[in-house]
Amino acid sequence: MSFTKVSVAGIGTTGTITFTNVNAAGVITATSFSGSGANLTGVASTDNIRTNTNATFLQSVNVTGIVTAAGVNASGVITATSFSGSGANLTGLAATANVTTSSLVVIGVSTVAAGSAAAPSITPTGDSDTGIFFPAADTIAFGEGGAEAARIDSSGRLLLGTSTARGVGSGAIWPLIVESSVYGALGLISNRTDADGAYLSLGKSRGSTVGSNTIVQPGDELGQIIWGGADGTDLESRAALIKCEVDGTPGANDMPGRLIFSTTADGAASPTEAMRINNQRELLIGTTTRTANGGVLQVSNGITFPATQSACSDVNTLDDYEEGTWTPVIAGSSTAGTASYSTQTGEYVKIGKLVTVRALINWSGHTGTGFLRMTGLPFTLPSGQTLQWTSENVALTAGSFPDVFAYGFFYQNPGGAATALSLIGMDAAGIIYIVGSSYIVS
Repeated sequence: MSFTKVSVAGIGTTGTITFTNVNAAGVITATSFSGSGANLTGVASTDNIRTNTNATFLQSVNVTGIVTAAGVNASGVITATSFSGSGANLTGLAATANVTTSSLVVIGVSTVAAGSAAAPSITPTGDSDTGIFFPAADTIAFGEGGAEAARIDSSGRLLLGTSTARGVGSGAIWPLIVESSVYGALGLISNRTDADGAYLSLGKSRGSTVGSNTIVQPGDELGQIIWGGADGTDLESRAALIKCEVDGTPGANDMPGRLIFSTTADGAASPTEAMRINNQRELLIGTTTRTANGGVLQVSNGITFPATQSACSDVNTLDDYEEGTWTPVIAGSSTAGTASYSTQTGEYVKIGKLVTVRALINWSGHTGTGFLRMTGLPFTLPSGQTLQWTSENVALTAGSFPDVFAYGFFYQNPGGAATALSLIGMDAAGIIYIVGSSYIVS
């Protein structure tokens, strides 16, 4: 139907005009449109729909191209396969479930809340009380099960099992601190197919920057292992330490060293050196200076052996040493008798099974008979063994056993009082004996 000019009561008024079909070569302008629009076709591919007011869609709108809008207000869900643009003014995201994606790449800076041990600000899916949080400025903490497990504090120290750094010995606060109510331990485990195990490596350079190799000097400390105990106030009191020092002049592929072992005496708070092993593999106990003879074992105050011998099966092992005194007694072989003594002293040294004895004796008025013998030995003389006494410095008087001391010794055999013999008979004159001998005990 075509009209050159139509005058209808409805046109230009608020009335309604109904057409079955309208073909217009020009533009049809209407303030409103009603109807299903099911057969509305042929709309241009560009500038499809324009409106100066809000558009409301009661059903879904599917767009295969790009939708450009100055503003989009949606009460439902906006689903998009991609997003482009700066997003500088993208605001108003919900407080929870803000962005869900299988992969998120952030080129700039991401800022999150500080969080807490119970509610970390960075968490894995399904475990809201485990993750990373930020309890203070310049501090990173790690929560596990709602409790803090570790942190890196503002000084760059790694704290495990504690949130407070404290030192152990000499006031130092170490870069790594491990505390536990079960075991304060650091485990090093090596899983290898060879014979090598785990290592704890300590080293030193005289350089002032990380990665330097400035050579160390004689006496430089290369590392320490320190043991400290809580004294009711802090952990600064040290009980013991092991220290390694440069023991000589170092050079390329040449690093002489010594190990120093120190312990703390009762009433003190810091260790003093007790023992060292020098670069010549000599063990120095109670002294820091090696002797000229260069003995492998050098002890300032001697070696103490137990009062009761703990024998070793190796016959070449020194397991028994003893020094002491004994009381020498002069007796006759037939009748022991008695005597008056102005001097009656004896000394002995026992090394293993070897006993060395020395006697200084002065007696007079002896009532014994038979051959001379000396009793009171510190260890029993085994049966069948002969004891030979040798004079050291004897003051003789006329008639006092000159035949004996002309040769410098007399013999004493083991056994009972009646069978102990010497080469001479008893003498009642006052005599001074300084004699010594050695024998083997079983």
